Amino acid sequence: MSSRFSAAIAAGLALISLAIACWPGTALAGMLAYSAAVALYLAYLGVAGCASGVLLWPAVVLHIVLTALLLRSSMVRRVASRGDFDRNTM
Repeated sequence: MSSRFSAAIAAGLALISLAIACWPGTALAGMLAYSAAVALYLAYLGVAGCASGVLLWPAVVLHIVLTALLLRSSMVRRVASRGDFDRNTM
């Protein structure tokens, strides 16, 4: 797989995530979808041997951490919107 094709797939993932972010609600869902999709795609490229480089695995880790933080933020917002949010439990 060429690097141009890989970049095109990453751009496609960004467009899909932008569409999700433009739906009614928050943009958090779009950011979460993009970060999770790119983390999975970059990990696939690394495991399949289609891509290599010094910054590939740090980028995968960065996107996994970002996905975890966005997921946590999404859960905190959901609990806070229900009204049973207690700061002492976090």
